[in-house]
Amino acid sequence: MCHCASLFMAYLCLSLIPWTTPDITSIQESRYTTSKIFCTSIGFAMLFFFLSAFCWLNVMCFDIWRTFGSLHGSISRSQNHNKRFLLYCLYAWGLSMSITILAIITDKTDYLPTSMRPNIGTKNCWFDYWQSNYSELIFFRGPIAIQLTLNVIFFILTAEKCSKVKAEISRVVDPQDPRSKRFHSAKIRFIMNMKLFVVMGISWIAEMLPLFIQKYSNFYKEEIFYAADILNSLQGLLIFILFVMKRRVYQALKKRLGLESRKSTSSQGTSMLQDPFKMRKSASNSTLTSSVNVSGAP
Repeated sequence: MCHCASLFMAYLCLSLIPWTTPDITSIQESRYTTSKIFCTSIGFAMLFFFLSAFCWLNVMCFDIWRTFGSLHGSISRSQNHNKRFLLYCLYAWGLSMSITILAIITDKTDYLPTSMRPNIGTKNCWFDYWQSNYSELIFFRGPIAIQLTLNVIFFILTAEKCSKVKAEISRVVDPQDPRSKRFHSAKIRFIMNMKLFVVMGISWIAEMLPLFIQKYSNFYKEEIFYAADILNSLQGLLIFILFVMKRRVYQALKKRLGLESRKSTSSQGTSMLQDPFKMRKSASNSTLTSSVNVSGAP
């Protein structure tokens, strides 16, 4: 829920950028100043929410790894769930807020070189894109790259533990064993988080590679940036394919729209038309049964 809320706010800020970008050709100085303030605020807010979204994705990867690791322990419900969630909140929101505040301080002061200043709100509502500026790498792409690397490590460790626990569970004859139930529940969460990581992780890794290629190598082609942007913009379609396009969802949608009942009714009517003697046979059988019951009554 926190991950989805962070993503929603981040993309909401992103959608507001075309209306808040400062117009450098504007003659009115007051209008330029106002738009610059809004643009700067939207830029730093978008930085915070994107960072928090990736922090919560990192939290989910860690939590599912921890869940598989605790299958060997006690089967009782953990009583420090609220405390653990509070620690997750402190990590996700606290780290995102710390990086955002550090970026604001760096942008508004002269303690660091110009190449490390974000300059958000100067020409656009995001970091400077000139090649000698490393602020986006320091405050945005760098932390996200570290978290994505950690997510890959967590998924590898989780898959390894999943195979070990599955081998142990297969030796248990009783399907009602509590460990078996916990394993299947954790496995469902693992598959769901793996799909989410594929959508969020792969697309953003593809988005970051062109930046590293541009800054640290002489090989540069615009087609690479276009391909990465297209892949990143298709996140919604990928989420729809992985999480919504399921047989269970399709059947529930048909039932909700009333299409399933109509289909069953029409199929029954068609079967009656194809075999008209079936209804007569069933009616005669019911009549015969009722007659026998009446005659056999005292």
